[in-house]
Amino acid sequence: MNLAHKIHFFVNRELSEVYVSYAMRAFAFSMIGLFIPIFLLNMNYSLKEVLLFYFFVELLGIPFIFLSAKLAEKIGFKHTILLSVPVQILFFFLLFALGKNHIPLWFIGLIYGISSMLFWMPFHFEFAKNSDKKKRGFEFGMLETFSLLVVVAGPILGAVMIEKFSFNALFVMVSLLLFLSTFPLFLSKDKKQPFNINFKKFFFKYEQDANIFFHEGIADYAYVIIWPIFIYFMLGGIMNLGIIGSIGCFFTAFVPAIIGNLSDKFSREKMLKIGAFIAAPVDVLRGFFSSFSWILVWTALSSFAVAFFHTPFIAVFYDKTAKHKYEEYVAFREIYVRLGRCALLVLLIILLAIEIYWQYVFIIAFILAAASTLVCSRYSEVKS
Repeated sequence: MNLAHKIHFFVNRELSEVYVSYAMRAFAFSMIGLFIPIFLLNMNYSLKEVLLFYFFVELLGIPFIFLSAKLAEKIGFKHTILLSVPVQILFFFLLFALGKNHIPLWFIGLIYGISSMLFWMPFHFEFAKNSDKKKRGFEFGMLETFSLLVVVAGPILGAVMIEKFSFNALFVMVSLLLFLSTFPLFLSKDKKQPFNINFKKFFFKYEQDANIFFHEGIADYAYVIIWPIFIYFMLGGIMNLGIIGSIGCFFTAFVPAIIGNLSDKFSREKMLKIGAFIAAPVDVLRGFFSSFSWILVWTALSSFAVAFFHTPFIAVFYDKTAKHKYEEYVAFREIYVRLGRCALLVLLIILLAIEIYWQYVFIIAFILAAASTLVCSRYSEVKS
């Protein structure tokens, strides 16, 4: 990276604000994200019901992709992100109240899905607008590295709060941190972007990428949701999950920045393929470990592999976003990523319903994630 870009990186106020806000939000979610499915399991929901909850999050959130984009057009990117915070806090309040009130899981999932869309749509808009085309891999890699360094202690702190106090105390702490994470965004002027979609052509305009995004959703969820539940079932104990989550972050903190920089200097396509061929076998084998030491080692290895694959993938995504009507292309990706996640969850729910042993169900999920990662390795080759 040359001196000119270093200077650009540090003085790009818009991008710096995004980094700080994203890192603060990531820290808040690192304290609780691993433990949401565990909270539901501890509330005596079955594994099928927990997976059904995440199905509701993904499916019911899809219509709000367009609402979020429209809001960004009317009130600006940053104000839409700000709006996501009270909705996210409402989600935590509903979890808080779940022990004393009967609240349908589909409704809690709906609120979670809305808050997610209110954040991610304008976030992608903001990053696509302010990142440097020639150094996009490094810039996204630095975003991930900065966030990972900040969140290293998050899972352990979350586990300590749950064990020393309660899940509800953690909900309050995370809500406060989410509120504070919006402050850096308003150090500069907000931006708006017209959002006009021709729905007759929308689902066919980027059909070459639909398969890629669908499989991205499968690979992503197997790592983000299924793997933590697997660890909890295998090892038990909130603290074990927190320790493993923190160590996974620690061992991969600098990988995104390094890989992102290499993808700028050499070929995103080659880096993406190398990352996919590292990540796929790691995914296949992850369901066969049961001891703390092996799961710890495999979490560190899989975190490295996912970061190696994910960094050039997202850099390619932002490259393509910049070539199109970016609000339209981002919306298209979000829809198909969520449909992929829904498909995986439906399959796992069906397998559990016919009483396939839970470990075999998870192994199937990890094998599907490996296959999906290999499909996603072709992303840079697909013309869109």
